[in-house]
Amino acid sequence: MKHSIIISIAAAIVLTAAGCACNKTKNNTAKTDLQPSSVIEATVARNYFVNNTFSDSEDKEEYIITTKQEFNTVFSPAAFMGKDGEVTEIDFKKQFALCVVLNATDIHKDLQLIEVKSDNDGGIVCNYRLVMGRKQSYMSRPCLIVVLDRKYIDKQISFHRVFVR
Repeated sequence: MKHSIIISIAAAIVLTAAGCACNKTKNNTAKTDLQPSSVIEATVARNYFVNNTFSDSEDKEEYIITTKQEFNTVFSPAAFMGKDGEVTEIDFKKQFALCVVLNATDIHKDLQLIEVKSDNDGGIVCNYRLVMGRKQSYMSRPCLIVVLDRKYIDKQISFHRVFVR
């Protein structure tokens, strides 16, 4: 009997949460209609690592890279065999990269693209999240590379980070 009650309560909670999520989506759509901003097509570049020789004298973490030469001073390919092992190709004649590079750490940190969108002032905002994990037995240098069409290169670009623990 207790088991049936617990299952019924759990089902009610799940249905309520699903209903709230649907309402949230509807509200966000209405808000978007009021505030003109649009999502910009972007690609997350895969299978690159930060060069050990790269260091930034300004100690910044967010970069806009517009040339292959500049990109190669920061990143190197890290292809591996198997599914999704190929490096994402970037054609700097048609594209450029928004990059986030963190300092070396023994804490697992995962950088994830949320979205790239235009703002109300005609600029571009790159929204990403930093997910903090557990201590690792090795050091790593987390990075995120977002590739955009070169037609956006003259826009004012800003980054917005969301922390998740």
